[in-house]
Amino acid sequence: MDTSSTATPNTIVGSNPNPNLNRSAFDFSAALSIWRDINLVDLQQQLNTIAPELVESQKAAVSNRKKLADQTREFKKQPDSNKLESFKLLLKAYQAEIDTLTKRSKTAENAFLNVHSALTTAPDPYPFLEVTLEQAASLNDLESLKHDNAKLNKQLALHSAQAQAQRALQAENAHLQHTIHSLEHDFQLKLQQSTSALELELEAKWDERIRNLNQRQADLTNSLNLAQEQLRHFKSKDETATAQLLQKRYPDDDDDGDGDENNHRDGNPNSAEFDLLCRDLERAHARVETVEKRNEQLRVEIESVKSGRHESDKLQKLQADTQEKDRKLNQIQSLLQSERQTSADLSTQLTSAKHEKLKLETEKDQEIESLRNKLQQRSDYAHIKRELEIVKAVHFNADDDEENTTQASLASVAANADDEHRHSISSNNKLKDGKTLEALLLAKNKRLEDELANLRVSNGELSASLEKAATDLDSLNREKTRLESLNEKIELDLVSMGLVVVVGVVLGWEDGLMYWEIIRRH
Repeated sequence: MDTSSTATPNTIVGSNPNPNLNRSAFDFSAALSIWRDINLVDLQQQLNTIAPELVESQKAAVSNRKKLADQTREFKKQPDSNKLESFKLLLKAYQAEIDTLTKRSKTAENAFLNVHSALTTAPDPYPFLEVTLEQAASLNDLESLKHDNAKLNKQLALHSAQAQAQRALQAENAHLQHTIHSLEHDFQLKLQQSTSALELELEAKWDERIRNLNQRQADLTNSLNLAQEQLRHFKSKDETATAQLLQKRYPDDDDDGDGDENNHRDGNPNSAEFDLLCRDLERAHARVETVEKRNEQLRVEIESVKSGRHESDKLQKLQADTQEKDRKLNQIQSLLQSERQTSADLSTQLTSAKHEKLKLETEKDQEIESLRNKLQQRSDYAHIKRELEIVKAVHFNADDDEENTTQASLASVAANADDEHRHSISSNNKLKDGKTLEALLLAKNKRLEDELANLRVSNGELSASLEKAATDLDSLNREKTRLESLNEKIELDLVSMGLVVVVGVVLGWEDGLMYWEIIRRH
């Protein structure tokens, strides 16, 4: 508590000593230069060196004041005959206490003046520290936001690259889709063209074959008809020849032998011709059957060509190629669909990442704003703590002064103690009235200075009174010697009257002296 009380002047000057000082008059560089010239560390070391001495002086002053109070009470209790010797010792004690108070006051004044001279031109560091704290908090938040921003930028670059690749893939897929459609169209067109050409070629081929076959059939039919006509002619000739042969064989019995021989001679050429015709007829029948079979086969082939079974292999191959291309097209479409889904997922992730980034930035801003609000709400913590320490110091000094007033015996000390008590009460009232602690402490300092001046005046008065008392004491000693001699004479004269008893017992020492003075005068 004593340390805080000794640090009070520093606290007083640490706040803005000039209320009219314009805050904008000091920029940061000027304030930094001033505080660098102040060298607060050395100043604190000096104050730390002075503070223990002041504390020890306060403790010694308290013990000395208690001792003086005890001596004063003992002095009051002593008989009048011993008061003269005790008064010198008491006076020396008061002089020593006054010297101690003077030395302590001088030390405190020098410390206060040193601090005041160092801090009188210094600006209030609180705004600069507040700005520095806000900048530090902003830098910390900025570093965190930079880290988050870099992370989000990396994610954004990754998603952008993925989106770019997805767009390239979509473009490639679109190109492939267009290529597939063009290939399908070309394939269908070529298929139709090839089918039409093949149909025309087959139709022309089979028309030519059918025409040839029809022509061959007509030729074979004509040959058949001719063969049949020849066969009928041969049959008629055979019948005619047979009839002639029979007529020749049976005209009469005479002519049988000759007729048989002639018939044999005439019939041999006819039978050979007949055999030749029979063989030609058989060959003609065989050719007719062969032609009929060939016609049946040609009809079957024509029907198969017309029904399309003849080109089934080519069609199956084309269908197999078409199915393979359809399968590849389906695979490409499924791959395109999966890529589109991946692109949609990446777009969703990118959107969610952007929202998350905005959310983080909003949360950071809200947190910074809340921290600033908390800092603004708690900005008077140091001021309240300083006021509390000052109030404690003032209250402690007031308590010490009250104790001194109860123990002091001299009128001047009592008057000064009453004055201090009144000042402490007025200080407390000022605190209650809501005045600033700086003003109260300045009033306290001024009051202490007034008290010190009063003590000096009291010291001078006491010194003068002491000298006067010493002079009076010498005169009183001489008067005492004279009165003792006179008393002896008077006692001898007044033994019979019994006045000694009255003077020595009934009256006090001072009244006795007055009484002897009256007697002497009369």
